[in-house]
Amino acid sequence: MNPERAMVIIAHPDDAEFLAGGSVALWARNSTAVTYAIVTNGDKGTDDPNLTSEELAAIREEEQRRAAQRLGVAQVFFLGYPDSMLQPTAPSPNA
Repeated sequence: MNPERAMVIIAHPDDAEFLAGGSVALWARNSTAVTYAIVTNGDKGTDDPNLTSEELAAIREEEQRRAAQRLGVAQVFFLGYPDSMLQPTAPSPNA
C-alpha cells in the first residue's frame, strides 16, 4: 500500500533522483502526492569558469523541476541556502 503523501527532503538539486528516484516514480504512479524540499540552491560544482553561481543555481533549479515533473512529483520547494554553507543552527533541547 502506498502512502497518501510523501516528502523527500534532500540537500541538493538532483539528490532525490539519485537516492530515491525509483520509489518516487512508483509512489507518484500509484497516486501518492510527492513533495520535494530541497535545502540548497546547487550553486556549486561546475567546471565551467564562465558560469556564475547564480547562473548555475538557475540551471540546476530548472533541471530539478523538469526531473520532478517527469517522475510525477506534485510540488517542489527550494529553501535556497547556498551550497556548502549550511550550519547546524537548531536550538539545543535545553534552550
